[in-house]
Amino acid sequence: MVRKLFSELTEGELYQIVKDALNEVLTNNQSQQPTAQTTESEKLLKCNEVAELLSVSAGTVGLWKSSGKIPFYRISNKVYYKYSEILEVLKKGNL
Repeated sequence: MVRKLFSELTEGELYQIVKDALNEVLTNNQSQQPTAQTTESEKLLKCNEVAELLSVSAGTVGLWKSSGKIPFYRISNKVYYKYSEILEVLKKGNL
């Protein structure tokens, strides 16, 4: 015998049931996945963090970026710098 469970639900009730079920699945899925450990060398830094690390102004970091002295990554219109690459530029003495 097949039961018709949804025939007596309003659209709003069905929406809420589906929403609650999805939230439960997403919550359970997040708690079961291991968290990714980012190593220090893979860490992405913002401009102000690079400036603080190198004891220079954010404007100087921007000039180095524009001139190609330091590599950068653009993610969703934001600029990031890889920690390991900043250290490599320092070791080479290219700043």
